[in-house]
Amino acid sequence: MSPTVPAPRARKIAVAVAVLAIVAALVPLRERSASAAGSSPVSGFAVKPDRSGYWLVATDGDVSGHGSSPDLGGMEAARLNRPIVGMAPTASGTGYWLVASDGGIFAFGDAVFHGSTGNIALNKPIVDMAATPTGKGYWLVASDGGIFAFGDAVFHGSTGNLPLVQPITAMAATPTGKGYWLVASDGGIFAFGDARFHGSGGGRARTDPIVGMAATMSGLGSWMVTTAGQVLAFGDAPMYGSTPALTSPAVGIARLPDGTGYQVASADGTTVSFTAAGANASPGTVVSTRSAVIAREVFDLLNSERAGRGLAPLTWDPQLAALAQEWAVHLAATDTFTHRNLQSTLAAPGFTGVFASLGENIAAGSVTSGWVHQMWMNSAGHRGNLLQPGFDSVGIGIACDTNGQLMAVQNLGRHRTTTAPPIEGATPPLQPFVNNSRTGTGC
Repeated sequence: MSPTVPAPRARKIAVAVAVLAIVAALVPLRERSASAAGSSPVSGFAVKPDRSGYWLVATDGDVSGHGSSPDLGGMEAARLNRPIVGMAPTASGTGYWLVASDGGIFAFGDAVFHGSTGNIALNKPIVDMAATPTGKGYWLVASDGGIFAFGDAVFHGSTGNLPLVQPITAMAATPTGKGYWLVASDGGIFAFGDARFHGSGGGRARTDPIVGMAATMSGLGSWMVTTAGQVLAFGDAPMYGSTPALTSPAVGIARLPDGTGYQVASADGTTVSFTAAGANASPGTVVSTRSAVIAREVFDLLNSERAGRGLAPLTWDPQLAALAQEWAVHLAATDTFTHRNLQSTLAAPGFTGVFASLGENIAAGSVTSGWVHQMWMNSAGHRGNLLQPGFDSVGIGIACDTNGQLMAVQNLGRHRTTTAPPIEGATPPLQPFVNNSRTGTGC
């Protein structure tokens, strides 16, 4: 006997240079967690350079080591003037610095004290820190974007004298150490030195502020994470999933040192690593994220359908995937069913001048990947998006809510530099229908 469920819904939208697109957001189910030491909330974490472990630090300065990361000391027994807000590892992985909101610095292991703002009257509190690649210096950043450089860290600029729309919440150094990015709570990005702009999440109101940022090994992309655990990817940063089912707010994100993915930490000590293989929620255990599996199945169904018509396959685009993921999570969290304003998206930083057209299909219900694909194929407008010869890329976002309902978002894109044929207005026929089946993975 099957339970009665709401009828699946599907909707499509046309945008920009008269085109529609497909994208999906990857959103995993709740991950298991590794507890942090102490009762105070986690406020920062650092991954060992050899990826064999990581540290978590709580607001009271209590540090817990995980994997092969030894606990080298903390400040839990001391009387802090201000709470700890972040930490950074040394290049050797045998030391770390802790930073308090007044800029006080505490060094452990082979970390060397190079200076602090602990005795300076700051305009705004310190919110994050980043170490130089040599491990011989570090930067501190305040919520107004003021930058304080110590050791071999070089000052490349700040937003300290700019009227910010939203406060700075995190920073990341470039791989060369000759620049850095600052990110505001709305996702706005400020690049200095050799840091390059690859896109941002700014320009829209957020209910889940950005709290962390990490750069890729090449420096040609970055990830951000929101308090809700949503990960946004830009540039060459791959999108492997998010953690929207966290039981406490996310506090940061770090690149895995070997460049294979990223790790997210939350205030209760939950940590989840994301790679192409899935979500690793505890040492030695790889958990395949259901939403990522669904997105992959929808992606494969899409391209098999295009192959059946002699059309070029669409390539997975991390930027479109992040766009779709964000919207899928939003729709699921707000229990709404509407399209994003893609015209505004096309005019936003990171999209303007990059994409000539965008499009979107959405679907929701207690359905499987095959059912979503079948719904879209049986709708002329959605089918036109899926089989549009003028699109060259796609991103797919899947959000699963606590009731097992699936929200799917597909965003297709046409790059301005594409060699794909021109956009066609004619609706392709339903036949040949390659994958007319409702089988597949569901939430």
